[in-house]
Amino acid sequence: MPSRWGRWAFAAAFALVGLALLADLWPILRGGEALGWQWATRAPQARLSLLLLALLIYLIGSGPAQRRDSWSLAWASLGTGGLSLALVAVWHEWPLVELFHRAISPTATGPMAVAAWADWSDPRYAVWSQAMPTLHDFSRHVALSPPLLPWLMRAAQGALALWPGLSAALQAPLLDDQCASTLFLSYTPAERASAWVGVIMPLWAGLAVVPLWAIARRWYGSDWARTLALAYPLIPALALFAGSWNTAYPLGALLTLWAFLRGASSEGSGPRPAWLIFSGLIYGLLTFANFSLVPLALVLGWLALWPTSDPLPKGEVSATLAHQREGSTVFYYFYHQMKAALLVGLWFGLGALLPWAVYSSTTGDSPLAVLTAAFDQHFDLAYESPLWAVMHLWEWAVMGGLPIMALAMLSLKPSPQAHPQATRLAWALLLSLLILVMTHVARGETGRVWLFFAPLALLCLPPQPLGGWPLRTALACVMVGLSGWLTMSADDVRPRPAPPQLTEAAWRPIDADFGPFRLLAWTGEGRTGGIVLRLLWQADERMALPYWLAGLPVGPESNLSRALVWQPDATRYPTTCWRVGESWAEQVTIPLPERAPAGAWYVSLTAFAHLDDPMNTLTVSLPDGSTDRQVGLGPLLKE
Repeated sequence: MPSRWGRWAFAAAFALVGLALLADLWPILRGGEALGWQWATRAPQARLSLLLLALLIYLIGSGPAQRRDSWSLAWASLGTGGLSLALVAVWHEWPLVELFHRAISPTATGPMAVAAWADWSDPRYAVWSQAMPTLHDFSRHVALSPPLLPWLMRAAQGALALWPGLSAALQAPLLDDQCASTLFLSYTPAERASAWVGVIMPLWAGLAVVPLWAIARRWYGSDWARTLALAYPLIPALALFAGSWNTAYPLGALLTLWAFLRGASSEGSGPRPAWLIFSGLIYGLLTFANFSLVPLALVLGWLALWPTSDPLPKGEVSATLAHQREGSTVFYYFYHQMKAALLVGLWFGLGALLPWAVYSSTTGDSPLAVLTAAFDQHFDLAYESPLWAVMHLWEWAVMGGLPIMALAMLSLKPSPQAHPQATRLAWALLLSLLILVMTHVARGETGRVWLFFAPLALLCLPPQPLGGWPLRTALACVMVGLSGWLTMSADDVRPRPAPPQLTEAAWRPIDADFGPFRLLAWTGEGRTGGIVLRLLWQADERMALPYWLAGLPVGPESNLSRALVWQPDATRYPTTCWRVGESWAEQVTIPLPERAPAGAWYVSLTAFAHLDDPMNTLTVSLPDGSTDRQVGLGPLLKE
């Protein structure tokens, strides 16, 4: 039993690692620019206090939560979401808005955007291997994956379309946060509302503590199961990649392992087909969502080769042979062990093939064709040097929680405290990771892509004399160190812009009502080469359409010049961003011909909804009760 000083030393060692990461003492610890890893710039140090406060609250609350199963599961599940929001808040002022941006981003995640953007009437989308190359430039992540996630998001959008009132209510707070995206605004209300599936992704990630706890309790009892469940939210990658679908995959991986262990633990009576088929079915659905989960079968395969019980059927071997482990008896033992493993693989494989069999029989597309289409693009990613094999393992280990990985390595050696299955899991995980890096299959961000392996490493930890608090403290320190440098981003989605402002005292009131918005006042003058207009606008209602404006110059002799068509503030502040009651001003210059005559010019101002239908203008109402399809601004004298 380690002394109190031993526990403190364990926590302090990883606190130093966290400080080294945060201070960037050795850039190689976080990959470094030399390897070409894309790390963000240093986080605002003052905002790290938000994460520190959230971690302190979680660590303090974990003590009382440790006493009961229901408390620990609830605290760990909520902690996964809370810590994710806190880390996002380090980099972004409004974490829920950032999660929304990640959910709708074609590059950061992709399934929601593809589900809404794709033309599902196109025959190519019925045969996914043909659709994948078309998605390469729109959503790289989806272009590498099978179709389950876009299909699920499309199903969610279809379900929401059945309740227009619900869709309208769910989309309302999202329009303001993504008012400048013409792509998002082109979606239907149900398609926009489906973004909430991604916004609450940290809650889906938190559900993984339940199967994690169930497996650990089966091995070690409730007390240590609660300890592991409370350590789970402190896996750094869960918060670092909050909003990514990769944070939800551990739930599926743990459910697969839980059912697999129940089916493969024969105890002399043979495998349990129902549990193995169920485990394979979950695994098959996971691979139908993302090929990155295929290596999970490697881990399960190693476990199947190392059963927990004697594979010799009861009564089939004489007592003499049963006590001999030499000669033909060794072969007989090996034969039944392999037979048990083959039966496990057979039933598991049957379940795994079910989703793919249904897909192939209905579309005519083969799993091999989908896999080939994915690999054609996956292996385009650079593999710069042999050092990457080591760095891929390091990235997974540091983002999966270095304290977990250090203790899991100790579990490779059997001990009285370790459950035999946990020792086998540690070896299975190590061998699987070595195969992946030695074959150069790994590309890109292994800390994110292999996140589903991290809770498996956590399960390898037998009851530690150190206790729970040093493990949680050490994990928290590593999370802080990483959060100072790395954040997931949705670079293709921009936040709501600030309204432009002009300081102008000589406004000319007009109060021209275009329906959803009005022109309160204006001013302007003629200059060499054009007419300068300053327009003061106000929104009367929330707009879901980015309206266009057109200014047609009319000369002194009713001669017409070319009209200027624009969106407010040069498309940076479209009408979809206008808030009810908000007023703002912009300045535009309408060009005139080089030899435009001097005198009084007017501008015919119109507004319309669609650029391909500019003649379908909004009706304008003036204070005197008159209506028109345009409003005339002038006279504007040009010398």
